[in-house]
Amino acid sequence: MAGAAASPISPTRVEGEHKKGDDEMKTKWMARILTSKKHGIFSMNDIRDASCWGICAIGENRKKLERLGIEFSSNGIPFNNYLVDEGFSFFKAIRDNNPKLAINLLKNIKNFTNKKENGQ
Repeated sequence: MAGAAASPISPTRVEGEHKKGDDEMKTKWMARILTSKKHGIFSMNDIRDASCWGICAIGENRKKLERLGIEFSSNGIPFNNYLVDEGFSFFKAIRDNNPKLAINLLKNIKNFTNKKENGQ
């Protein structure tokens, strides 16, 4: 369409456009964030998945968090205010196309998990 404004959300894209050996590629979400940085925008699939507790950054770590004593509701929401706040913030970072914030939030979640593992 001539004169039509570009959509602020890119169409879906194939996951796994990253190099499998990269040290930063330790989580699926980190890979997706780095791919979005390469393309300049998150895909609609990224935004949809970030909005779902089961597959967002919190959901990606659910099994480990459960082993550490964090309980989850039947719809995947953790019974932990800090993780709920981080999960909502992560979704907003993806929705608002802010990969830098999304990376920081992933690091916060990882640090929280590491502290729990170390009994802190």
